Amino acid sequence: MRDFKSMLEENSLLSARLQAYFKQHGYKIIDHTDDETQQKIGVTFEIYDPKRDIFRINVVADHRIHETGNLFIEHKMERSTKTAKGWLHYCLADLICYHDVVSDMGYILDWAKLREDASGFPLTTFRNPVDYDTIGYGYLIPLAEAEKRGYVKYKYDLSSIQA
Repeated sequence: MRDFKSMLEENSLLSARLQAYFKQHGYKIIDHTDDETQQKIGVTFEIYDPKRDIFRINVVADHRIHETGNLFIEHKMERSTKTAKGWLHYCLADLICYHDVVSDMGYILDWAKLREDASGFPLTTFRNPVDYDTIGYGYLIPLAEAEKRGYVKYKYDLSSIQA
């Protein structure tokens, strides 16, 4: 059973693998995995190359995209005690590494473009299986439509990358 702790561990491992992937492609890494300030603004790590710009990266692990074909952009979470904004509202990353955990494939998304357009897609709700008595709200964006609109900048495969 997945719980909050196991999800954090999973994201940490995925982040390490993505950092290794970017290092193999010539980028330098600034790791923010344990930086609470950066985590609050949805930045997991940064990549840079002296010849290129610096990019802030947010890592999103998805267990359902292989079934649904949809990206899920979190709008908010309603708990019995409060409503919390989803990462749509606080993430200040430049790029999202949206990772299909099952296939070990991922998509580097242009977050500024996607963030601007997300609310034009269908809003859905779900009962959060990890956080009891929580209803999640988010926008479903078909991957094919994301590619068509230019949100997907690059596809990657982590199957050969170990942490």
